[in-house]
Amino acid sequence: MAHGRLVAASLIIAANLSCAANSTSAAKPPAATPTPAATAPAVGTVAPPSVPVGAPGAPAAAPGLNAPPDGPPPGGPRRRVPLTPEQRAARRDSLSAMRTQVLQELMTKIAGSENKRADDEFTNIKLMKDTTAIQLLKTMDYYGKSLSVSCTYCHAGGGKWDEDTKEEKNTTRIMIELVNSINTGGLSKVPPNRNGQTPKISCMTCHRGNTNPGMAMLP
Repeated sequence: MAHGRLVAASLIIAANLSCAANSTSAAKPPAATPTPAATAPAVGTVAPPSVPVGAPGAPAAAPGLNAPPDGPPPGGPRRRVPLTPEQRAARRDSLSAMRTQVLQELMTKIAGSENKRADDEFTNIKLMKDTTAIQLLKTMDYYGKSLSVSCTYCHAGGGKWDEDTKEEKNTTRIMIELVNSINTGGLSKVPPNRNGQTPKISCMTCHRGNTNPGMAMLP
């Protein structure tokens, strides 16, 4: 009887050990399959450069990926920042001082011949030939004031005032003829004003201190 109880207890213990082993085997996660590691370049070798997106032979970029930013490309046209009234006034004063210096130098050269014909004192005079030399210089200064520019805006400078190397100088001649045509043509038919004078325009009428005539309506 005692022998039978010992056998039964041995069978129960063996069964429990078997269940425990099976439970441990079921709970253990499967071993992960090793993934091949990225092959690093050997020592002493240079890894090939990556091909940038968009280059020949490169894969197409996904929509919205590496897209160029909005706006003008680098080095493209940029908007000029407007000057403040104080900056514009300082700029006009600086340019006026430059023109005054040039005017004084030229007046020194023509000293004693100020009232002679401009065509006799200067070379390559195509317009205003009958005006006096001093009046021509003052007119040039007025042109610079009307456009807020220095003498070298139209002239080559360096004492080469007679050269026609700048397109601005040729444009000025066209504008002089345009102003004369308007004054002697259309405006000559307008009735005189209260002072008995026929209305006339000048460079300042449109330019008002700017290289380009204004097109905006004043408030």
